[in-house]
Parts: sequence; structure tokens; C-alpha cells
Amino acid sequence: MSSYDENIAWAAGFFEGDAGIFIDKRGRVTLEAEQVDPRVLYRMAGTLGGYVTLRGTRDVWRWRLSAEKGVLHALNCLRPHMDGPKLLQLTVARDRINGRTPVDQARRALWHLKGQHVQAHVQGS
Repeated sequence: MSSYDENIAWAAGFFEGDAGIFIDKRGRVTLEAEQVDPRVLYRMAGTLGGYVTLRGTRDVWRWRLSAEKGVLHALNCLRPHMDGPKLLQLTVARDRINGRTPVDQARRALWHLKGQHVQAHVQGS
């Protein structure tokens, strides 16, 4: 496995547990995660793209990827490493970017799938 493949596999693991997919009212898809320690977020940015910023005075750092081409590339890289509700979330986001799903429908589906993802983690604990 190449270093790039290892970084993608690592990013997928981090994304599965600590990152989220968001679709705004205009249909734009954003990937993001927040952490107190920014090092892991800089690794995400180095692997998938995006940027890291400090969120105000909360001492919380955020990684965000919002450029459509970058988001689509990241979703395609992460997809082979995902399963369950997170894989379905990736699929909804990718379909939204590709224009296959109307904005309201994609947002509702993503909201519903996030609830399933939380339930799966609670049941697995």
C-alpha cells in the first residue's frame, strides 16, 4: 500500500468517526470536522484538501472542504473505505453534486442518515 493509500485509509477512519457532511439551502456540499488539537485536521487538509481555521475564541479548530471539485474528489477517495450510514451519506452528497438529487430531498436524506449513524454508534457501544 502506498503512502497516499495509507493516508486515504487513515482519513476515511477519521472521517467515519469525527467528520460531517453538510448540504446548505443552496445545495452546496461541505465536509468538515472540529478538534481542539489542529494537527489531525492539518493531516486531513494535506490528504484531502481544504483548509484549517481557528473558530473564534473557543480554542476549537475546524477543517473544511467546500470547493465542489475538491469535495467530489474527497468523496470518491473515501467511498471505498466506508460502509453503513456514512457510506449512504457520501452517496447522497455525491448525487447532490452531480445534480441527481434535488436540494430539499438531499438535505432531508442526509438529516435522516445522520440520525441512523448516531443510533448505530450508540448501539455498538
